[in-house]
Amino acid sequence: MNDTKLYDRIFGPDSVGGTAEERAANSSRRFVRSQLQIAEDSPKATGHRLTAHEVLEAFGFDVLRKAAEDGACPIVKKADEPARTLRNRRLELNLTLPRVANSAGVSVVDVERAETAGELSPFRVIQNIAQVLALDERTLGFVPGARGDPTLGVRLREMALARDAKRFSESEVVGLAEAAWVIARQHDLLHINGEQGGRASSFVQSRDYRYPAYQKGYDLAILTRNKLSLPIDEPVESLKTLIEVVLGIPVVQLSLGEKFAGATVANGPVRGIVVNERGANANVWVRRMTLAHEIAHLLWDPDERLDKLRVDNYTDVEGYGAHQTDVVEIRANAFAVAFLAPPSGVRKIMDATNDKGSGLAAVMTKYGISATAAKYHIKNMTGIDVSDLPNSTLPAPSDEWIARENLAVDFFKPISTPISRRGKIALLIAKAFKAGKISSDTASCCLRCKTAEFEENVDLIIATQGGRSDARAPRSVPMTY
Repeated sequence: MNDTKLYDRIFGPDSVGGTAEERAANSSRRFVRSQLQIAEDSPKATGHRLTAHEVLEAFGFDVLRKAAEDGACPIVKKADEPARTLRNRRLELNLTLPRVANSAGVSVVDVERAETAGELSPFRVIQNIAQVLALDERTLGFVPGARGDPTLGVRLREMALARDAKRFSESEVVGLAEAAWVIARQHDLLHINGEQGGRASSFVQSRDYRYPAYQKGYDLAILTRNKLSLPIDEPVESLKTLIEVVLGIPVVQLSLGEKFAGATVANGPVRGIVVNERGANANVWVRRMTLAHEIAHLLWDPDERLDKLRVDNYTDVEGYGAHQTDVVEIRANAFAVAFLAPPSGVRKIMDATNDKGSGLAAVMTKYGISATAAKYHIKNMTGIDVSDLPNSTLPAPSDEWIARENLAVDFFKPISTPISRRGKIALLIAKAFKAGKISSDTASCCLRCKTAEFEENVDLIIATQGGRSDARAPRSVPMTY
């Protein structure tokens, strides 16, 4: 049998292309994944529907061919899988059954059954559990360990058992594990959509923490602005857009304990940023400082400084006083404030006013930085002490500032999708679906919503996340970057 006839049998005669990958990309054939096998789709099938492209990507040509020619292909190679992988991962993260069940939106009985060899579960239940544990649910039972990063698992467990101020609660561990899943999946979706990863990879890590570390932070901020061709002294209108679109760094928003500000998390070779929506970050200007702080870590700190996970509390992100002794944090703080509010721009504002209160307010409102950051920055850049001005007299973020950073999350639909999955990952999911690369079952599973909800809102997701929504949508980052 020649390749054309073989490909017609597997992908259908309506698909075109000279290779399996090309034929799969436009094939209308659908398959169904259950806990144990891949089968041809049928009206009575109750498993998770997959495109031919998904089956080829996750399981390879031999599995796809057998499923197409024989009607089904077993994919689980060991009798105790995927139960063994799920149970081992949960124990590795030191998570209880109720915590995993709650986060996955399933019952404790569901988790127990999924962890019991020989028991069968609806695959959607298994998928939800795997995502919470930062496992690749697509290859669960097929690839040993389901591509879970064991080093990250150890790191999360260590921080759950720590005895210092950065000890994680169980809910924080599971939140960060889910964030790791989002980060890895977003990277995979870029590949599926044939998109570039952004400009973060063009930065070379700097191991220069020599005294004074804050000066190194200022220097790196200027260098970063130059590399991104940011207009001199102008504000970064949407930092979240710059990070996700220009730099290509995944940003995951979570609702965690109020001491937690942000983190950089690596899942396998891919690193992303986590930002907490609770606590001081509820103020969009504080959140911008947190994001800028994490950019400093991710772009410039070497991997050995960050480990798989580096966590910053609010005292780290806004700790400008003499008590701050960690040179990594000192450098990141200086970078954050100088990146968002260039020193030359701050000096110009303060030189143009005789009223230090008006000058402080102008710095905050122009550059979108917090009162704490602005006060220290003005003192360091100009020598003008504005620390005595009460925060109660200072401006709050305008609706425009809030919209620039929040709108794509606040007005996201489906509303059932968790905030952690309302960033660029949603856009990539929608685009992959529209291109026929993934099924609506996969898209809705990734967004934790019903399939009908996703199908109803897919065009809205593309419009709002892609910068082509109505007049209330945030302006895009200037394309001079």
